[in-house]
Amino acid sequence: MLTAVSTLSGCALWPSGEAHVVTAKSPLKQITPRIDAIDVEVYYVERPIGDPLLGNSLWAELDQVSTLDPVVLTALRRNGFRFGVAGSDPPRNLQAAMGRTGQTRSRTDEPDYQFSGHRFSRRSGQELILNTWPVYASCRIQLDEAGEKEFATYESARCTFRVTPKRLQDGWVSVEFVPEVHHGENKMRHQAGDQQFELLPAQEIDPFYDQRFSVELNVGEVVVLSADGDNPDSLGHHFFRGGNTDNKMQQLLIVKVANMQRLDPVFE
Repeated sequence: MLTAVSTLSGCALWPSGEAHVVTAKSPLKQITPRIDAIDVEVYYVERPIGDPLLGNSLWAELDQVSTLDPVVLTALRRNGFRFGVAGSDPPRNLQAAMGRTGQTRSRTDEPDYQFSGHRFSRRSGQELILNTWPVYASCRIQLDEAGEKEFATYESARCTFRVTPKRLQDGWVSVEFVPEVHHGENKMRHQAGDQQFELLPAQEIDPFYDQRFSVELNVGEVVVLSADGDNPDSLGHHFFRGGNTDNKMQQLLIVKVANMQRLDPVFE
């Protein structure tokens, strides 16, 4: 017969003066958060400056106002940027600019390309760097901050957007754009990584936070960016028209939220 040991009698289970630590592992499997993955498609359209395909008829079909704070929209326009949003069924002129097909062409394979693109997959909150114009050996850009204008000179300059997609809820993504100029010597610098700062090869970075903007998009919707106005010294013209060089081409940047999914993490 088994004899039950009771603690109600006041008897100690272990001799006095001895400390015992009891640990137990839960039989329940630990819940690991799922990964929010967002697929972003990026397209570049290049046409001669003045081509009506990228003119007012295109922008008239896009939402250029309701999605942005008026202060940010003014800052973008002062610095030569044009912005718009289109739904999952792109308007006719945007489809025409994109060639009406899903096929893309490479700048490397075809230097005279008019339409190229790439698909990226990022975790929610993970940044994506999008270069627009080829590297400037040297350039002088006019910057306009709240009406105060000044010039900045850069060497080995790349015009980029730092794009960060973040999941809001099923079917909805917030996408943040920050225009930046990466310039100077490419050398080891401290960069923000996923978990901590890392020492990586990089140029100096000038971000323009007064022109930072964020839009909420449903899956399939797109953001369209290009140059605005007639100031060749502006930041936007250096991003999309070659600045004050003798370039004869203009560029359109299209960013589409293509898909979002929740993935189970993979353990090795």
